[in-house]
Amino acid sequence: RAAGGGPPPPAVSTGGGSMCFPVRADSLDFVSVNFGGRRSSGSRCHAGIDIFTKRPGIAVAVADGVVTNTFNFLRCRDGWGGPGQTIAVMVYHESLGQTMNYGEIDASGVSVRTGQRVTKGQQIGRASHCGMLHFEVYTGRRTSNLRWTPPSGNSVRRIGTKDDCARRFMSTKPSQVVDPRPIVRQLGSSMCGGSSSQRSASQSRVASVLRVDNPLLLVDVMEDELATASETMVSAAGSGASSADEQLLAIIIGVAAALVCAVVACACVVGAFVVLRRRRTTTASDEMMYTNARPTMGSARASATASRRSHYAGAARASRTSRYPAGGSARRSRRAYGGGGGGG
Repeated sequence: RAAGGGPPPPAVSTGGGSMCFPVRADSLDFVSVNFGGRRSSGSRCHAGIDIFTKRPGIAVAVADGVVTNTFNFLRCRDGWGGPGQTIAVMVYHESLGQTMNYGEIDASGVSVRTGQRVTKGQQIGRASHCGMLHFEVYTGRRTSNLRWTPPSGNSVRRIGTKDDCARRFMSTKPSQVVDPRPIVRQLGSSMCGGSSSQRSASQSRVASVLRVDNPLLLVDVMEDELATASETMVSAAGSGASSADEQLLAIIIGVAAALVCAVVACACVVGAFVVLRRRRTTTASDEMMYTNARPTMGSARASATASRRSHYAGAARASRTSRYPAGGSARRSRRAYGGGGGGG
């Protein structure tokens, strides 16, 4: 039974290799259990699951089907294939009664077109620009994806869980959106492509992440026989989730505040040390300048004294010269005057 009272997702038959994991065995890096995670700053819930790829990054059809639509999806820049535009490829698988969104396929690496029939394991495209395949599952035949948002006035939490919406906001999930985790878990035993060792390693990797007892995987969207017990467990866990998150947030804020205070204190100590060092350097420099300047000051005083003496001596001579402008003539006149008086 599905969460919220809806019909259960159809079981996926993987016996005899009748289906394929959506990423080829030689292209699987790891699976992120992030259905219902935070998107768009908490205003949107993640409606799929991310299957991270590595070279060659080949996505394949999980079963026979028909491509109902292809359209622009995201522009990514952090993947191993470099930046670029990606495409969503919607494939309706009649045997499952479901449409799969093979999202974030490189626009330059799409291998199918709208209206084309595909077979199990056929290459859908390359997923490298985002470094992952975004995988969504919908009931019935669809040509576009759907958005899942939390209730009005609520926001998806950043801390504490990768699947906050799946834990708290299943009531607002569009009924056509199917939790892909159980399907991906079952498909993990049916790897296609690659060598036998690659298939075995990829199967183990998927099984370890999406095992039934993994606390990150909601068991109340799995098999019917687990539904009753799981709903009780999820309800009990949900009642304490809010307080636990608040405590975790308080601890993180406290640690951050302590780190800020420590940084400020260190900055103050370093600033005080720099100021004291500059003062000591300035004082020593002033003393050195004064010591070096004393001989110069003495020479300057001696030079000034000599200059003043020279100036006063010159002034005195000039004064005498102006007072007696013709000294020789005056002496001759006095001699002549004295001589003339004696003759009379």
